[in-house]
Amino acid sequence: MRQTGCLIFSVDEGSAADKAGLRRADRLLEVNGRSVDDNIDFLYYAGHAVRSLTYERVWKRHFIRFKNSLNPHSLGMILEDFPPRSCNNQCIFCFVHQLPPGLRHSLYFKDEDFRLSFLYGNYITATNLSEKDMDRIIRQRLSPLYLSVHATHPDLRRLILCNPRAPDTMPLLKRLKRHGIGFHVQVVLMPGWNDGENFEETIQDLVTLYPSLLSIAVVPVGLTSHRKNLPHIRPVTPSYACHFIPHVRKIQCALRERFGADFLFLSDEFYLLAGRQPPSYRGYDDIPQHENGVGMVASFYRGFERAVRRMPSRFSPPRKIALITAALGKKVLEKLIHRLQHIRGLKIKILVVRNRLFGPRITVSGLMAGRDVLDRILQNPDFDLYLLPENCLNPDNVFLDDVSLEALQKKTGKCIKIAPPSAKDIISMILE
Repeated sequence: MRQTGCLIFSVDEGSAADKAGLRRADRLLEVNGRSVDDNIDFLYYAGHAVRSLTYERVWKRHFIRFKNSLNPHSLGMILEDFPPRSCNNQCIFCFVHQLPPGLRHSLYFKDEDFRLSFLYGNYITATNLSEKDMDRIIRQRLSPLYLSVHATHPDLRRLILCNPRAPDTMPLLKRLKRHGIGFHVQVVLMPGWNDGENFEETIQDLVTLYPSLLSIAVVPVGLTSHRKNLPHIRPVTPSYACHFIPHVRKIQCALRERFGADFLFLSDEFYLLAGRQPPSYRGYDDIPQHENGVGMVASFYRGFERAVRRMPSRFSPPRKIALITAALGKKVLEKLIHRLQHIRGLKIKILVVRNRLFGPRITVSGLMAGRDVLDRILQNPDFDLYLLPENCLNPDNVFLDDVSLEALQKKTGKCIKIAPPSAKDIISMILE
């Protein structure tokens, strides 16, 4: 039987929680008389004023009433993260199914948790939502959510998800709309599966949910070389992208004329594959689904021209800098390199890493392996500084294949740093 409540992960010394007698590993059961199972419950029922807490220690319940109400963020305690729910689908394109053995253990877990969707923008299919979950989403206003749809036709969606029990997505989305819950949608495009008339049907269905529908991002399917015994899926090729972009452009123009708003977006990868410049997204303070690859190039170059004007005409002493990236990343960085390579005393070069871990079809920098990066550096040992994109490392500075940045530095004996996420900040780092 699952325990109720939420474990306390840490308590700051001298904090209000510490003075009230709370300790690490106590189990928080209630706040203001309402049961809590995770940190979302706690913040929702606490509101702006924590008046009372009930907790458990060694199977004994304790009750605390505060003389003065406290802001939940000022209590000085951190609740333990909840264990995420796993996915009940076997999607034909799922990247986890295309992973080779020997990677970080956490990479093989498929999460499908509406709480992670609300907190961190993780995409969910919502096929494992219970009625209790839906009631909670609506009651606690867990908005926006991030939803993977891929296709709205029920049979096609079940085929893509490899889940014959997957519920129809449109009734669920309509229910969210009725209750004012906003959501962002992603469509992983798979040529021959959910493109053509199926894609148009999906978009037509989804736009009926506007304005609760906040955005639609279309991203190309990622295919590794480890697809043995998996369904055949054609890749999104440069030729395909060249034809698909103007087709979507017509739909975007029709939607803008109809709704007076833009909410259908292609990820930058389509434009880079087609050899085109992605949209500039001028006028967007917050580009929707940025972490899904929408507007990443535009964000990278914001403030770039002003930063270039601050660059000196000569470096003394001379510097040699390598920017490490994947094939698509090279297309993004070429503008930066072009503007900097004329500075005397500065040798700057892009080192493209070929993805041997996942195969040649994986050309994004976020999926580079540490061993592949190591080989590229050893092949090009004459630089003073090597800059890595931050998205190829996890928060602990470890690559997908469990190679750490520290190990990379030791094995090469080189100065290797994580590049800032924008061109102007890379320039600032070079000027240091």
